[in-house]
Amino acid sequence: MKSETAELLRIGDEESRRCAVRKLEALPLRETRDILFFAMGDDSWRVRKEAVDIFVASSPDDDSVGMLLELLRNEDNAGLRNSAAEAVCRIGSKTAPRLFIMASDPDPDVRKIVLDCLVKIGSSEFIPCFRERLYDSDINVASAAAEHLGAISDDSSVPDIVQAIIRNPSVHFRFTALSALGRMSSRAEIPAEIISLCDSEILKKALYECLGSISDASFSKILLEGFLLPEKSSRRAAASGWYRIFMRSSVSSRKRMENELLTTDIPRVAEALVELYGNGSVSDDEAIIAILGLTGYSPAIPFLLDAFADERLCGVALSSLKRSGQKGMLKLEVMYDGADENTKCLICMVFGACGYQKGERILLEALKDPSPVLRKTALGALGETVNREMLAEVAQLLNDPDRDVSSASLLFLQRFDLSSCEPARSVVFEAASSPYPEKRSDSAILLAIMEDAERLSLLAKDEYPLVREAAFAAIGKRKVPVDPLLIHMAFLDEEPDVRIAAIEAAASLGDFTASPALRKIIAEDEDAWVKSAAIRTFSAVAPEYALQLLKETAESAGGLLLVTCLELLDSIAAPESTAIIESVLQGCDPDGISLAVEILGR
Repeated sequence: MKSETAELLRIGDEESRRCAVRKLEALPLRETRDILFFAMGDDSWRVRKEAVDIFVASSPDDDSVGMLLELLRNEDNAGLRNSAAEAVCRIGSKTAPRLFIMASDPDPDVRKIVLDCLVKIGSSEFIPCFRERLYDSDINVASAAAEHLGAISDDSSVPDIVQAIIRNPSVHFRFTALSALGRMSSRAEIPAEIISLCDSEILKKALYECLGSISDASFSKILLEGFLLPEKSSRRAAASGWYRIFMRSSVSSRKRMENELLTTDIPRVAEALVELYGNGSVSDDEAIIAILGLTGYSPAIPFLLDAFADERLCGVALSSLKRSGQKGMLKLEVMYDGADENTKCLICMVFGACGYQKGERILLEALKDPSPVLRKTALGALGETVNREMLAEVAQLLNDPDRDVSSASLLFLQRFDLSSCEPARSVVFEAASSPYPEKRSDSAILLAIMEDAERLSLLAKDEYPLVREAAFAAIGKRKVPVDPLLIHMAFLDEEPDVRIAAIEAAASLGDFTASPALRKIIAEDEDAWVKSAAIRTFSAVAPEYALQLLKETAESAGGLLLVTCLELLDSIAAPESTAIIESVLQGCDPDGISLAVEILGR
């Protein structure tokens, strides 16, 4: 088989070669490893992968691993070398002792690929090896060591990387090492030799990223100088680095950094930052928006408003708009008149979020705007402290032709007692007698808040079931004292949902006189949901008789009604309850039996 495989690997097509390699997995590795090594250098990546898979799965011994590692020296076949490196990484820490030795190999290419393998295997015990290679005579090896320390974010290596940058004048190495420091989080002393690198156009970006990660507020001015650089990448790195330091600094250090920012040429800085927006990461954009807010530069308000529309950035944009203070809000007021619908909505939202009371004029105006979207947005922006005029305007929107707007108006008005606002009360009373059932239903909610039992009682007799249901639901929720007879009559309503709402209202009001009627419902009503609501209410208003009624009902009940009985028995938790629950096990209702077993198990 081995000779046939070797022959196929030389003359066969790609699929034949792959299948030939696959057959080797049944043989001992010592017999096949030479052929597998040959296959690892095949022109086809599929054949190479098959060979690597079989070699790794064969649990190679030390001799086989040693032979594999020697393949890393191959200079003639890149595919073979890469396949060997993949196998080394997949074998893992078993190869580490030999890799440590090879990290000092005379061949720089071998040292480089060894470091690449070590970082892929991944272990903190490899860190000393990376640190040692920071001072490698070969630039590529030293750069790989720095890059790998940055990739694993080993903060303890910061001093070594700093010293390596000072000693190694290579621009390539310094750029890589500075970028690695930019991925660290440990604070460190930054020598003057490192700061001097900001004179290099190539290294500025990496240096700013480095300072943003490991320096403190004392380097604020250096980063501020980068805000006006012509190179956008360096400018973005300076802004992002400055903001990262700002966010992790103490209150006093932040104040000092903010003062240093305000001494810069603010118009130029703002223009330079705005130019960067949208071309970097979200964190870069956050830094730009936050810094603009710290400047308090009012011409940047339109830009901040656009950023507020982005859900990823709305939080930091709102904070920046708040920092703009009175000047910023006045700028938004001026913008409002000539703005499009979307911008007007954003301005209303900002006024609401900032609690800007002087913006009430614009919010009142927006409540009357032809755009339903703007009317609804303005409703959402209104705060808790609204005057009578605003309440009256909001109440008018109960009659808005757009259902979303009228629903938003209803939701808003529920937060207030309208009893002292005559214009608003008049609108509610008008809605209560509206020819449209949905308006009458809405009015029931507000009438309950005002405890207007008289008008609620009329709605409870409305010709439309949805209105009757809304009236009883509002009565129950707000515990409006109405005539018990009205509720008892609704127990016989033709619509089940109305009957349920009336039954739940009786429970909420604690109507003890409802017990006989509830018993009749439990015995005679055709709707299981109504029966269930009735037995729950009965248990609430007549608890002393509940146990007996539950026993009588459970004996003949099934489905939803039986489940309701069992839940109530479980909540009562009396000794008699257990006997009733056990009796259910003798029945044939699967849902009831399942719940009974669960309750008894507890």
